[in-house]
Amino acid sequence: MPVVPSKPQSGRYSIAELTRIINAIIDYLRNSRLRPGNGIKISETATSVIISAETSDSSSGSAGGENVPAYENYSGPFAVTMTGNTLRVNSGFALCNGTFLPVSGKTISAQAGYLCVETELLTDSGIWKQPVVNYGTPDKCHFPIAYITAGEDGSLSVHSCRCPVAVFIETDVCPVEEEWTREQMRNR
Repeated sequence: MPVVPSKPQSGRYSIAELTRIINAIIDYLRNSRLRPGNGIKISETATSVIISAETSDSSSGSAGGENVPAYENYSGPFAVTMTGNTLRVNSGFALCNGTFLPVSGKTISAQAGYLCVETELLTDSGIWKQPVVNYGTPDKCHFPIAYITAGEDGSLSVHSCRCPVAVFIETDVCPVEEEWTREQMRNR
């Protein structure tokens, strides 16, 4: 894997030097891209990347051979189990710009919608708000761990995402690009 390119120091750079630096950054990013693998699905939107494991909705193996919902067979990080109208979510970890933060387990009332790990970057401090489990719409601050659907009869079903780690990445405008653009505007 390539080494992260060094930050350019402020000052004037030739177009050739800027091109070399930008190409090094692009090469690094291409090699750092997430790729799907055996049983792993990558979904990208304009604001987020969702990593999930492909699983079947049910599996046999319980007494009597009847089908058991898949969520009942999973007991790892962010596993969601339902008893009556209550959901129990296991604890796990959130990876926030390279820093692992613990996420406490939670008991929450069941309702239709996405169950997510929620956090946000606090201003420009580089410090992340303590991640928690709540209902929300998946986006850059809400990593989905389960989807709860309501049947026609009003019964609820849990569809667990089976996420070993909730991943949050906050980025900003590249300072090299910003400086290059300012330089181009001054030279016009």
